[in-house]
Amino acid sequence: MSIRRTASLSVLLVAFMATSVVVSTSAVAAGLTLSTTVGHPATVVSVSGSGFEAGEVVDVFFDKAELAAAKVDASGAFSGVTIRIPRGARPGIHRIFALGRTSAVSAQRRFVVRTDWLQFHFWANHAGLNPYENVLSRSNIGGVVVRWSRPAGGPVPYNVGTSPATLAHGLVYFGTWDTVYAVNASTGRLRWSFVAGTVVRTAPAISHGVVYAIGGGYLYALNALTGSVLWRSGIDRNVYSHPTVTKGVVYVGSTNTVYAMNASTGAQLWSFAAGGAVYSSPAIVDGVVYVGSQSADESLYALDAKSGAEIWHFPAGPYGIAARPQRWPMAWSMLARATITSTPSTPRPGHPDGASRPWVEWTTRRPWPTGSSTSSRSEATSTPST
Repeated sequence: MSIRRTASLSVLLVAFMATSVVVSTSAVAAGLTLSTTVGHPATVVSVSGSGFEAGEVVDVFFDKAELAAAKVDASGAFSGVTIRIPRGARPGIHRIFALGRTSAVSAQRRFVVRTDWLQFHFWANHAGLNPYENVLSRSNIGGVVVRWSRPAGGPVPYNVGTSPATLAHGLVYFGTWDTVYAVNASTGRLRWSFVAGTVVRTAPAISHGVVYAIGGGYLYALNALTGSVLWRSGIDRNVYSHPTVTKGVVYVGSTNTVYAMNASTGAQLWSFAAGGAVYSSPAIVDGVVYVGSQSADESLYALDAKSGAEIWHFPAGPYGIAARPQRWPMAWSMLARATITSTPSTPRPGHPDGASRPWVEWTTRRPWPTGSSTSSRSEATSTPST
């Protein structure tokens, strides 16, 4: 009897131990950590996980597409797996999913795809192209219909005519008579509004959860989700120049002046006095600010982005520059392009400093008729400006 009792107790003990092992294993829930949970198509995301079986291989998916695999360490974790969000991923909610090949243990995290338009003409160089747009195309643009509309407020023409909309965080930002608005991009419902004081003529720019807007003689930094004021910095009242944000700096033109402000604090980093009203918006490429002026000066300026020092300027003509400069590789089918280069040996007529004047090189590009066997192109180059 004692032998049977001992055997029974042993069986019970073994069963209890087995049950304990199962419980302790299932109590460790698998989980994922992502370097970011929001981004545009082609965003690079670092994925880490824990709670998997030691030594097994884990497959990492974006929705149903397998993008990577990782070897789990002795602690049941993996890290440093890099995936790229597919370019075809439509805006909306997706999932990043990890599945153990041996244990079938899984974990997932939500990832939101956005193709936000954060500032005037999208990039700091004013290219005007969203490379992540994957919904609208030439094949379906004809089917666009009005989803919603809302009154903008303010008398014509001081409503939204000169304040292009920008988009971030699922909200549309725009300015009207004297107010900056944020409305739900899907419904048009008002999220918040901010009274700026005078006509808001320019597009709000968004960067790192902050909206930069101009009105009432100030550049404002507003919380993108609430509209609360983070800081304001005084500039001129009559501003037609859209703010440009890049690398922690806000650039904006106003009456005869170009400003560079610290994006976090609003502190003025530098200012540049142009010879005329600066209605154009600064375009920034490779550490250079390009901006135009009107009135007496009528010039295109190239300024050092860090110091505001003039690199060169080009007299544009009797009506000056109100359009927004841009820097972008031009396609072969473009009709013409102008390349401005410095020529130190050539004096600039009418300038007492004797500084060099730019040359303008025009390259004419003529699209040939369909079926033409001609492969050459007409070019006229090296024409000095007057």
